[in-house]
Amino acid sequence: GGARGWAGQLGGGVGGGASGGRTRALLDAGKAGLWRMEGGEFPFRGGASRGMSDAFVAETRKLTWDTAAVGVQSVRERRTIVVRGADTRPGVGALQGAYRDEGIRTACLVPLVSHDQELGVIGLYHTRDREWPYDEVALAPAIPHPDAAALPTASPHPSPPEPGPRTPPTPAPSSPLTP
Repeated sequence: GGARGWAGQLGGGVGGGASGGRTRALLDAGKAGLWRMEGGEFPFRGGASRGMSDAFVAETRKLTWDTAAVGVQSVRERRTIVVRGADTRPGVGALQGAYRDEGIRTACLVPLVSHDQELGVIGLYHTRDREWPYDEVALAPAIPHPDAAALPTASPHPSPPEPGPRTPPTPAPSSPLTP
């Protein structure tokens, strides 16, 4: 159970029907992580991961709501963000060195939001350049994560500052990260 059950599903065999093939393609990421939101100055806490080093997870624990990082932006804006060239492209943000050290070339960050509360973020990472077609990016928020309901902690956390207008999930291969 718990987040480990979700992480076990990252290995494949998830999804069926027409979207099953696309879901399996999403989960084909060589590395993946689930970060849950908690209170305090450093709200990102690792819940489960596959293929991620302890050093990478430690770097994510340093993130604040004000950090210029793709995962923070994804949660703040409540939209899926895809970044190609995460290890080299200018403007990727605070975790670019960690992406490089981890061998991550493409990152897809999917916010987990329920009842207007930020619960966490899923990171799907590829060690190769990977194009994310719009239908896969749009499908990413529907990845089965049966334990997401267990993500809220006993102590509520403050929400990030209000995001701008809601936008549909879109790949962001060429736009630099906005602080």
